[in-house]
Amino acid sequence: MLWLVDEDDPWACFEQQAHARHLCYATRATYWLAFIGLWKERHKEAPHWMSACSRLLEKKAREEVGSGSTPTLTCEHFAQLMRPGLAGGHLTATQVVMMLAFSLGQRPADVAQLAKRDVVWGRNLCGDSTIIITFRRGKVVPQIGPFSLPLPATLPWVPALKAICEKSNNFLFSENNEDNERLAITGQIRRALLDLDTEVIYDVRSIRRGGLTRLARAGLTMPQLLSFSRHKSESMLLRYLGHGAEALGPL
Repeated sequence: MLWLVDEDDPWACFEQQAHARHLCYATRATYWLAFIGLWKERHKEAPHWMSACSRLLEKKAREEVGSGSTPTLTCEHFAQLMRPGLAGGHLTATQVVMMLAFSLGQRPADVAQLAKRDVVWGRNLCGDSTIIITFRRGKVVPQIGPFSLPLPATLPWVPALKAICEKSNNFLFSENNEDNERLAITGQIRRALLDLDTEVIYDVRSIRRGGLTRLARAGLTMPQLLSFSRHKSESMLLRYLGHGAEALGPL
């Protein structure tokens, strides 16, 4: 993502552009920390107020998550997001990341770190084709994982996933699973969400929140839903879902 920053007042320029791009505070904090790192490389040190701005962004990010301010991506809008690729018979790697994240209620950045060995094709006890996807890398996976999640192999994006799995790369969606590669994928997802013809401004986190809400409405019990979301308690999960929580039904 390109940023134009005035060295005389970088914070004002940064906030103006972040607001214009409708970035959530968690994303702003990530980019601001990256900017501080580049500033230190050039100037050897950063002014004290830069760290104060970082703390402000982190505080606002925590408040944002607690308030449920990130909108929940609806199934209708998700279908709109995927329609061009499905209609043309070709899904890009970024679209497959979004499909997996929404289907499993996972963070897109965690999905983007899947390797070829993490996807196993097989059959369940009923003889139906299935996919077992194991998450070994991600935001909190090292503390609680790895963990595996099953999917039916009849979903519309499965052929695209199979094609990606047949490539020679070790990782499915990047060459080496480096930070800049995952940031590029996240940036493409954010642009796709902003390009949606809706009044709602979605963020990358909207995909996971929408996916978990969809799973709940599909009839998953709370223990099953927690196995997908990996929240520590029911109250944490419901708070994360925010304004989607009242539509979950009898959980």
